[in-house]
Amino acid sequence: MASTSGGPIGQLACRIAAQRDANRVILVEPAPERRRFGPASRADPTMSPARAGVQLDTSTVDVVFECSGSAAAIAEALRLLTPGAVLANVGAGPGGGFDPDIVLLKELTVRGSFVYGAEFDSAIELLARGDIRVDDLTTEIAPVEEALRAIENLRSAEVMKVLIAPNG
Repeated sequence: MASTSGGPIGQLACRIAAQRDANRVILVEPAPERRRFGPASRADPTMSPARAGVQLDTSTVDVVFECSGSAAAIAEALRLLTPGAVLANVGAGPGGGFDPDIVLLKELTVRGSFVYGAEFDSAIELLARGDIRVDDLTTEIAPVEEALRAIENLRSAEVMKVLIAPNG
């Protein structure tokens, strides 16, 4: 399993895949600040997209969770998938990167995941049992007065997740 984003959703995808005994969990993320969470998310290896392009062979992954919405990440995900594999498209972005010819020739299954429904009960059970850790993913607590700065830090991937605390 590979995740092509090391943001909160990509980290959670890695953690759940590992919890469900994936043979290997790979995390590909451009921001070093977010790659450092890879070991806690049980991803091995954790790498930059440039390194993944060199180190990971074509058609070596059975499942990719594409969580970034980046055209380059989608193209890389398609490159990595083995014939008959699954691409779970979780991230939304400006488009591009998706080559239907590769989907056809590799006979890939593409699944979209946008709205959460029945998953809430399963997620609550995982958290209640302590099967996955999430507390480390909130890396900043900011008062309302600093919300805009905190959001800018999120955009630049300097932090993982921000909690805006209304009472400071």
